[in-house]
Amino acid sequence: MVPGLGVQHPFFKSRLLLNLLRDVDWYEGFVRAFAVYPWEFFIHSERTPKTFPLFSFDIRKKFEILSNEFQRQQEAHAMTETSAPKPQSLEKRVYDMIGAYVRQKTEDKSGISWADFKDKRTADGKLEIPPDYMEARKKVCADVFLAMRSRRDQDFIEYFTGTICSVPQFLPPEDYVFVSQALLEDGGWEKVKALSMLALAAHS
Repeated sequence: MVPGLGVQHPFFKSRLLLNLLRDVDWYEGFVRAFAVYPWEFFIHSERTPKTFPLFSFDIRKKFEILSNEFQRQQEAHAMTETSAPKPQSLEKRVYDMIGAYVRQKTEDKSGISWADFKDKRTADGKLEIPPDYMEARKKVCADVFLAMRSRRDQDFIEYFTGTICSVPQFLPPEDYVFVSQALLEDGGWEKVKALSMLALAAHS
């Protein structure tokens, strides 16, 4: 996704364009915004402002595009039969880890399994999500979003590893190492925090 292209949410669009001009990571600055604005501004809920398209929709689309790009990189790497390390993406890894946590905790809270309805569609082709499952998912995302918002440094690292990693992640060992290294490098916890909170918005 070219920053700003196809994005409807005004705050998300302006942040993407600003980060492009500053030549920094696209997710730079979101943690500060999350600390200032109400959580309903980012996590989809009944109280999310209806004056503009949902933040969660645009950020989910951003992650999906990044995931597709990463998949192409991995396929290209596999075709070259090179001994170079396989491509990695912190955005993809964190997004998937948050998604696994949200799905497991939503199923626990609602008593409804994703497999029970993942193939059910409405007349217009949309996924038919049970209301109780949807409500539980919003609650899970909001709770973790708020828990992360006030945490910094080692406090955030301990929360991430103790909470998000408390459910089966099914990641290869090298992927766990990659995320762990990202958390422990200088300023790395801020990157993981920003991506985690953005992923929670996307999964809400």
